[in-house]
Amino acid sequence: MKKIITLLATLNIASAYATPNMWENHSIKGYDVYKISSSDNKILRVMCNSASSTDFIHLIELDINEKTYSHINLSFVIDDTEVITPTIDTITYTDSEHWYKLTSAFANANKIEVYYKNKLETTIYPQNPQLTYDLKNCPSMLERKLQEQSEEEGKEYIPSRPLG
Repeated sequence: MKKIITLLATLNIASAYATPNMWENHSIKGYDVYKISSSDNKILRVMCNSASSTDFIHLIELDINEKTYSHINLSFVIDDTEVITPTIDTITYTDSEHWYKLTSAFANANKIEVYYKNKLETTIYPQNPQLTYDLKNCPSMLERKLQEQSEEEGKEYIPSRPLG
């Protein structure tokens, strides 16, 4: 728990100065962090657990006025058509597919409406979606566990979904 609190505190400090509508990314403690801010300084952060222990989950947060809201009450409307509610505990097949749907939508979005408790909080118009190319390939925890299991058994790992 102390590690998660330290990680979140570090991410909040790093989020203080974001350029509106421009994706930024960096890595910290086994997470690939993608963040983007709206013109009204609300910051959306998607954290892919790409190298940390598979005991940890992916994270999605929204910062509003120095307060951070977790994925629990967030939902998104992508390009006025697709409504997505995030799932980050991606250990089941269904949640895994839902995670890929969300990350692919973010990676291809021209407009992201962010809702908190069904109330529109902000709208983001990504100007550089190419920076999120790797986000749509962020493996679910199910995929990572299957890969680790294959490696432990000395078998070739074949992803259950095509990458890219």
